[in-house]
Amino acid sequence: MGKPDPAEYIKQRCTKALISHKELMAGVRRHDVSRLRQRLCVELNQVFGLSATRIGHLLGGRDHTTVIAAWRKFGHAGDARTRRRLTDDERDRLFELHAGGMSVADIARAIGCSHAAASTLLRPDVMARRVQNRREGLRKLRAANAELRAQHALP
Repeated sequence: MGKPDPAEYIKQRCTKALISHKELMAGVRRHDVSRLRQRLCVELNQVFGLSATRIGHLLGGRDHTTVIAAWRKFGHAGDARTRRRLTDDERDRLFELHAGGMSVADIARAIGCSHAAASTLLRPDVMARRVQNRREGLRKLRAANAELRAQHALP
């Protein structure tokens, strides 16, 4: 049957802990609710390999630093999974989506990485295009200069 999706997993854990899903998402500060929320920060990373940003979003729009604080509280080295390198297929997909005109935020969501990771990975692509455009521009400029020299018999 496979693993449930992260949202379903959260609902199952709420049911098991006898805590309403609404309370978990609303940010209720009762000890049992906040403790479950913190445990879920760790579990969602361990079970699904989700980033701190994505986990925060799933747990009611919390900031990624809140998730990282929960990881530290439970001695979890979350960055080992979240700072993974994208596979070649994911990287190819990222460039395809970028070439298709998709925003960096949408690309990050589609691939399952952070906005910062997507924009960092796109930077070399953008830079390569800029370098290529500069080279083409320089070639055209040199060709135009050579043509002018030939017309005016300049060395």
